[in-house]
Order: sequence, then C-alpha cells, then structure tokens
Amino acid sequence: MEQVSGPHTKEEAEEAYNKDNPNDGINRDVPEWYELDQYVIRRVNGKVVGIAGWADKGDYAILGGMKSKAGSKSWKPMANKREQLIGDKPKIAGFRPKTIPLERWKQKNRTEYDWEIPPEDTMGIDEEMLANFTERYGDDFGIKKWWDLIKRRSVMSDFQWKQLIVGIKEDRFPKDRTKYVRYSNLDTINRRMVNGYLKKGVRNPEKRNQYLKGIADEMSRSSNQRYELEDRR
Repeated sequence: MEQVSGPHTKEEAEEAYNKDNPNDGINRDVPEWYELDQYVIRRVNGKVVGIAGWADKGDYAILGGMKSKAGSKSWKPMANKREQLIGDKPKIAGFRPKTIPLERWKQKNRTEYDWEIPPEDTMGIDEEMLANFTERYGDDFGIKKWWDLIKRRSVMSDFQWKQLIVGIKEDRFPKDRTKYVRYSNLDTINRRMVNGYLKKGVRNPEKRNQYLKGIADEMSRSSNQRYELEDRR
C-alpha cells in the first residue's frame, strides 16, 4: 500500500525518514536561504521511503530536500504531490543528484516537468534569490514553467497575469516558434486582439482561461500572414 501525505514540517519528515531508514539518514547541508519548512512523505506498506520539501515564498516556491530509499521509485509520486500542494506559481531549485548523472537528471526534469535549466525567464523571482542560486549552482539550477497556454486547470492569479503580459510583450512567451508567432511579429489585427484579451484578463479574472485560449488562437502561425518572419530570426 502506497501513500504520499503532506504538508509536514521539516522536523516531522526528517524524523520519520530517519526512523525507518537508520542506515541512510538525512544529511542536508545547505545555506540559510535554502532552508525548507514544508515536506511530503511517501510511505509504502507503512514504512517511509521518501521525503521532498519546499519553502513557499509567496509569489514563488523553492524546491529541494528530496531523499528516497534506493529502488523505491519515489521521485515522481512525491513531485506530483508537492506540485499539487504548492499550486500554480514559479518554482526554483538547484540540481546536485547523488545517485544519477547530473545531465541525465537535468534532462529528466526538463522533459517530464517543464523545468528550464538554466533559466532564461526569471518569472518574477527576486534578484537576490537568483544570485544565491547562481553562486551556488552555476548553470545547474532551474525555474519550473508555471503556465501552459492551452492546458491550464486553475485560474491565473493577478501576479501571474501580470507576468504573462510582460512575457508576451517582450517576445518571451509563448516559446514554441513552430506553433506561435512573436508578439512583435503579429499582424496588426492579431496584435490588437491579443492586447484586448490581456486587458480583459485584468478586468475579469474569472474568465482568464477563456482569454488564454483566445490569445493562443491569435498568436498561432496559422492565424498570421506574417509568420514567415519567424523563420528569419
């Protein structure tokens, strides 16, 4: 029987893991800015086989503290539960795996969980925290993409909508140039429609998912006669 529970305090999680894994105890040595105070715990047949942590900073979350028993396959169920508890907001983490090659681990997080490693878009995370991660990890840290233009399940917050506006107008989003045209390359009518949807999203938060679909339609290559400009950049 499998169970992933949370949130738990750091003390609860580490004590539970160390109790059931006395020969593989927690030994997490990190600077103060990377301290985590919330955790999920995974149990199989009543025994703790893994924990994973985070710290909620309001507009974003710091992830880390993942520890699991060898062969328990705890990574994905713990990551999914943690994602569910944190919700839609930017997430930042450093990558220093102990049991898997670094590049393989980074690629796994890129492809399965949409991490951008190293990040190009800071998504509103404060400069001091970004500097902390850069100093400690170099290019081995990332930011998890926190929106999906087509498949969103929850309504975007005011902060997220503001970040969306900035990202679109700075040609940083959407990133898939095989499907979408940069804002600066949009036909006049398409750009006017996108601007209209963005303004409506400020006034009518409950309809933001509807407006996102409209934005996607207006920015799609098939909707723009000038899409060939994308192939010249």
